Amino acid sequence: AALGFGFEQMELNAVEADHMAANPASGAVMRKAGMTYVRTDEEKYVKNGQSYDAPVYRITTQQWKKRNS
Repeated sequence: AALGFGFEQMELNAVEADHMAANPASGAVMRKAGMTYVRTDEEKYVKNGQSYDAPVYRITTQQWKKRNS
């Protein structure tokens, strides 16, 4: 629903999202939504004094429309 709002109402060209690498289930949700892995931002998050990388996923309007037509 969030991607639909972004693409249909806000007319975005693409949506990117990331998650803490320590939580791979979040990446699974992004892949299930049709997003693809594009890069990893190193040491983006800090929790309890420990740094975590952040895998970044992306989907374009064209990819979203094709998937949801």
